[in-house]
Amino acid sequence: MEAILAPLDKCETIGDALSRAFVEDPVCCYVFRTREARLRKMRWIFTRWLRVLIPHGSVYTTPDFSGAALWHPPERGPSVGICEQLRAGFLPVVFVLNPCEQARGLRAHLDAVGRMKRFMTEPHWEIDTLGVAPEHHGKGIAASLLRPVLDKADEEGVPCFVNTHSSGNVPFYERFGFQLIHQSPMPGTTITVYSMRRVAAGNS
Repeated sequence: MEAILAPLDKCETIGDALSRAFVEDPVCCYVFRTREARLRKMRWIFTRWLRVLIPHGSVYTTPDFSGAALWHPPERGPSVGICEQLRAGFLPVVFVLNPCEQARGLRAHLDAVGRMKRFMTEPHWEIDTLGVAPEHHGKGIAASLLRPVLDKADEEGVPCFVNTHSSGNVPFYERFGFQLIHQSPMPGTTITVYSMRRVAAGNS
């Protein structure tokens, strides 16, 4: 299936697909303890996160908006300014997430950023989120969503990086040239984090 740049007016539709894609993700289950909370609150978060990243041209989706690949480009990195967050509608987050959810979410975020900074010292593309709605699994959509930026990274001679919290995702990413460079539990949890790096074609 063809991957297209995500349009800004489809944030809610794509956010819904991503919330369902991640409803059983280990980190989402850690942050939000019930399925209902995960679906509702992750939909709220993804919709606003898409509003932040789409204007930078680093979010790919499908024509039916059944999934998306969200990337941080080399020139930006994962940091997002307060003004960007406010414009995207994140201000009410302190009312949407309870204090425990906020604390657990911050712990997961800081752990992911810390691993990226530890293992990637040069400019790189980073996968922030890759997800496909469950009813569309098995159609090769995730592979199609990855391809545009992987091709761009090869053209630029730039590596790619991803943290995943599911061992089942490791073989998937290995199909696209990612190599497992580290795995260890996220502090204070039993969740294993798998950090993977991809060298640009021709640079190996």
